[in-house]
Amino acid sequence: MVLKTTNLHKQFRCRGRKNWISVLCGVGFSLKRGETVGVVGESGVGKTTLALILCGLIQPDRGEVWLKGWQVPTRSRSRSQRIHRRVQIVWQHPETAFNPRWKLGRSLKEPLHINGLPLAKGLLEEQLDRVDLSPDVLDRRPPQLSGGELQRLALARALISDPAVIILDEPTSMLDALTQARIISMLREIQQKTGIAYLFISHDRELVRIFSNRAYRLHEGKLKHLDHEDEHRAEEWV
Repeated sequence: MVLKTTNLHKQFRCRGRKNWISVLCGVGFSLKRGETVGVVGESGVGKTTLALILCGLIQPDRGEVWLKGWQVPTRSRSRSQRIHRRVQIVWQHPETAFNPRWKLGRSLKEPLHINGLPLAKGLLEEQLDRVDLSPDVLDRRPPQLSGGELQRLALARALISDPAVIILDEPTSMLDALTQARIISMLREIQQKTGIAYLFISHDRELVRIFSNRAYRLHEGKLKHLDHEDEHRAEEWV
């Protein structure tokens, strides 16, 4: 088991109010090596909150996260350092991963610097080849790339520290259909070669079904298996 969560809870206080909103209410799932688990849901249901907890950017109120058999402490600096290397995230808007003033070569190397990892000879070129980009992009800046190119570079940046899990938070929603298909095909090829696990978050129910080994809907703070939901809906129409 690469990643496992049990009984995750998270609340947020409403701005200007005393009451709290429960976003996650006992979320639990597991993710195996080489597997893709999909999570679908409407805007504001907590999909990104779940992603932020898993990659160590926010803390759950309750619950546990296990990473390759290691229980991730909920209140620890070492937690963030360890989980940041092994769990990476690719955002819906790839430009958020890059400093617009930096050349992209510097941004691509940044995860290695953060995690204290060496820059092996030819590593940057190897990562670019994985995502079908030319080494020429290393001397460019983010505004000089198309949305599809920048998303592929964001994927290369996520891969460079050799993570066990990549969280894909709406990675294709801002792309045209052709570029979207290219990114999905590329993700599958990388997974087949490396055994990396994906948590795929999207509004697109059908894309989640096609791309994932198992798919869930996040609703009212809980994960519900899509197949079970569809069986229930079918029964309602009989």
